[in-house]
Amino acid sequence: MKNWKIRGGLFLLLCIGIMGLVNFESLNQIDTEETAEEWRQLPLPKIFEDLQGREPSIRVYILARGDVVELPFETYLQGVLGGEMPNNWPLEALKAQAIIARTFTMDFLLTRQSKYEGADISSDVTEAQAWNQDAVNESIIQAVEQTRGQVVAYGGTYAKTWYHAHSGGKTAFAREGFGTMGDEPNHIKVVDSQDSLDAPTEYRIWRAVFSKKEVQDACQQLGKNPGVIDHAEIVSRGPSGRATTLRIGRIDVEAARFRMKIGSKKMRSTLIDHMEVKKNGILIQGRGFGHGVGMSQWGALELAKQGYIAEEIIHYYFKNVNLVRLWH
Repeated sequence: MKNWKIRGGLFLLLCIGIMGLVNFESLNQIDTEETAEEWRQLPLPKIFEDLQGREPSIRVYILARGDVVELPFETYLQGVLGGEMPNNWPLEALKAQAIIARTFTMDFLLTRQSKYEGADISSDVTEAQAWNQDAVNESIIQAVEQTRGQVVAYGGTYAKTWYHAHSGGKTAFAREGFGTMGDEPNHIKVVDSQDSLDAPTEYRIWRAVFSKKEVQDACQQLGKNPGVIDHAEIVSRGPSGRATTLRIGRIDVEAARFRMKIGSKKMRSTLIDHMEVKKNGILIQGRGFGHGVGMSQWGALELAKQGYIAEEIIHYYFKNVNLVRLWH
């Protein structure tokens, strides 16, 4: 009798296990169908209307060469990774960059037009993303291939997958990083970012002095005249701590727009710790490098070192998004 109970119990457990496997398999099938449905609902650029799950080609204006070349999409993307992220970084960081750069490209092709005649997109960083085919190595090829066709989706279209070099410890809302704009995208969030300590010192903490002429020219490009530049201060900050409004002389300017006019490589961010007027100009000290919106690349490096996979890195920096595969 005791043996019968043991056998009966084992049989019951086996049945429950089989039922669990069947249910799990059916859940996987549902997930796959939902992903496929979302793929069908994502808008495609006109040049990709006959895509039907196949990798497209795009026409790229190569700035360094001064001509347009037609490239398979994923080959173009390899060059973007070569231009945007060191090729010796962990594979999962490179994969996250590949997914985000692919999404950025699809959004560009859908919503914007290249300023270069005959091109769908370019390697001009003032328009799109950096591109360096010479930096492509096996790690980059592997990162692109393992994420082939994958994009970040939100609200039935491509997420705004902005990225930057170094957050200075905290990412920003779009209205902080870019200045006045439309509605804040709901998938953008402010997060603490443990950017790798391996980042160059000048990415983490920076200091720059701008001549009064540089400052005056930047203000005038924004349509404002500061008058005598004898005063400079931060008037307001956003949720990430970034300066949103600066007072220079007798005028107020948007910090993000001022940064772009005065030089974004010298004024590395709007996460400003100190600014003051000196005899020879204005001293500004701050942290981070870039607009601060979306994924921090040096933060992605640190997360990859901690064992995060590409999808987890993306979800760390963007909320309520899904990964969708457009082609195989």
